[in-house]
Amino acid sequence: MTYQDLIRDSRQFKESKLGAALTKLREQGIRACKNIGQTPKEGEELITDHGDYEGEYVFYSGEEHSSFIRSGNGALWFGSSALADCDEESFDDESSKIGRKICATLAVEGIEASLVQLCKLAVCLDYSYRDYLSFIELMLADRDEADWNEQLVMMVIADYIQDGPDEELSEYGELDEEDRAHTMWQFNVWLHSGIEEFTDYFKGYYSTPDNGFHDEYVDDGSTSLDLYEFLDTLDWSRIYSICRRYFSQDTISKRFFDATGFDYTEERAKYPVEAWDGTPRWKAVNGIYVTSD
Repeated sequence: MTYQDLIRDSRQFKESKLGAALTKLREQGIRACKNIGQTPKEGEELITDHGDYEGEYVFYSGEEHSSFIRSGNGALWFGSSALADCDEESFDDESSKIGRKICATLAVEGIEASLVQLCKLAVCLDYSYRDYLSFIELMLADRDEADWNEQLVMMVIADYIQDGPDEELSEYGELDEEDRAHTMWQFNVWLHSGIEEFTDYFKGYYSTPDNGFHDEYVDDGSTSLDLYEFLDTLDWSRIYSICRRYFSQDTISKRFFDATGFDYTEERAKYPVEAWDGTPRWKAVNGIYVTSD
């Protein structure tokens, strides 16, 4: 994975104060990334190309990402290849120099930051961080609370959203009536269905031979379990809870309007979704998912 692959700033995030600050830091020649690795150690390995990068950098990991979502407070970690060549006395000076440079850029964007220890800045945001995250970022914000197999399923759900309702939002105004109705149906299954309907749809979506997601995970080594052993390990109530955690009606409506210019409540009323009658949506025979006709 290259440094450019690590830069995954959504349009919403770029419009935030922190997003603008990271963009300016990159313009200054400093590598700057958000939400890379689950821990600071993992994040540092990624942004430095496992120690091969020669230059300055700043980032925050999944741990700080979650902290920003929950409280608006978090941390940025920074460093430089030059620090590796410093003796103990000059290390402090060089670290403080880089930290002050980053703090100055953050201050221009109205972000309060302070050096709390070597190579670590405490950051306090005066706005709601999660208001500037994409649908998918919000859905996956707390995925570390799930076990590995559940996270694999959550990534499939994220792909469903990215390739379906999320992608179509930018063109929503140009869609015909049938496609708009389908988009609202997708939103309903994802964000408004009960746990039974949610589980039925996404369990089948993951498991059907039509899609082959599990075979891909077996091939790339993500799991060694066969499909039905894998399914037995999943706690769908936990998947459901984590996927829905940050989606209040206001949050959904704001993102929908920002992306489409349409009022979400009015569109749901215009394209009502028939209540699920409990009939499984994916074809199975004796509990075994089969290819759709």
